[in-house]
Amino acid sequence: MAQPYPPLPEALIAITSDEHVTVEHKRVPWALFNSYYVFTPKQMKPATGFIFYPGGLVDPRSYAPPLHEIAAHGYLAILVSMPFDLAPFGWQRASHILQHYDSIEKWAIGGHSVGGA
Repeated sequence: MAQPYPPLPEALIAITSDEHVTVEHKRVPWALFNSYYVFTPKQMKPATGFIFYPGGLVDPRSYAPPLHEIAAHGYLAILVSMPFDLAPFGWQRASHILQHYDSIEKWAIGGHSVGGA
């Protein structure tokens, strides 16, 4: 099995909470490699959410800087871990996440490379 590309040091900083954004690592029972990261703005209750699927063989924490920034601008941002670090094996994960955030009125989903496909 190929090893995922590791996150850069700035990504490891962005995966932690600060004065503007709370970051939570949520573990869930619905699948293999069962976790996701939630970036929530501290200054407001978000009404719009963004779910992000990482690129193939990339540690999902690598995408923490842009998701942290999105949350800092008032949006809920969710970074989803994928089985074997490949989104085609976890393409349905957004549907599980949507069920847990009733307060979000609008959703967008995106990804990088194979995660965007």
